[in-house]
Amino acid sequence: MSETLSSIAPLSVPNKPSVLRALIHQEWQLCCGSIIGLSVLWITGLWVLVLFHHPAWFMALGLIYVLTVSGNQGGRDVMDGTEEFSFTLPPGRGPLFVSRLAPGLLFLIANGLLSGMAIAWDLPQRVWLIIFSSGLTDPFPRVEEPLWYALSLLVPVAAHAISFTIAALVGTRTGVNLSWLAGFAGVGAVVLTGTIAENLLWQTHNGFLTGPALLAAAVLVPLGGYRAYLRKEASGSIGNAGRKGNGKALPIMACIVAVVMILLILLFYARVKRGAMERSRLFDESARNEVLKQTAPSRK
Repeated sequence: MSETLSSIAPLSVPNKPSVLRALIHQEWQLCCGSIIGLSVLWITGLWVLVLFHHPAWFMALGLIYVLTVSGNQGGRDVMDGTEEFSFTLPPGRGPLFVSRLAPGLLFLIANGLLSGMAIAWDLPQRVWLIIFSSGLTDPFPRVEEPLWYALSLLVPVAAHAISFTIAALVGTRTGVNLSWLAGFAGVGAVVLTGTIAENLLWQTHNGFLTGPALLAAAVLVPLGGYRAYLRKEASGSIGNAGRKGNGKALPIMACIVAVVMILLILLFYARVKRGAMERSRLFDESARNEVLKQTAPSRK
């Protein structure tokens, strides 16, 4: 018996970089259909029809990815009911989390950077003008505000990070299906809070607080989610999928939505109050000018 055991070759454990590359390749195979579809839409709208001429288009494109793919990537095991089995596999939880987060993150970063450069340098118009000039290729007004370019990159990336992390940590299918809502609401809360603070400090929306806050959310949320994922309790087998696990997902999402609604109300109130003060100032200036016009002839 001992000779038989000694004759068996030890199992070779692949190194972590090779395992991570293999997992990322596997995740790419699973989500490449959505990425290719959005890439075709990006090429058609930006380079063929020359319709996407504002960074907001590409922000919406990234949010479509978050809506349709991010949650499914993070909570695939929960949806399939195989999380308990996946946690017993040799790669471990850490590589699973990173490999599922990476494809969407890379796609959204590439989408934001390439789209921003194309619009800022007016590349689609220049490419078309090499071939011919027509009414369809008249240049659109260039977007000069750097804030739009930053938001078109940071908003989808932060929404993906939040949605993916929520989907990876919850143990219910309902939580996974609604993880996009947490991503949208979280980003909305950051943007609204930054907008209110910037209006109070500088009386304008310059992105000095919103940009760093979105970047911090895109980095810190996955880092915290990674640490929590390493200690997560598996949601159970196929038959128990969605019934066992973290049941706090829906209250957390409800709290996030409530915070966003409160911030929306505060922002609306601040803008209404600011508009009323501006109208009052204009009325006072108009009344003062009228008084000056009436008193001017009497002085003469």
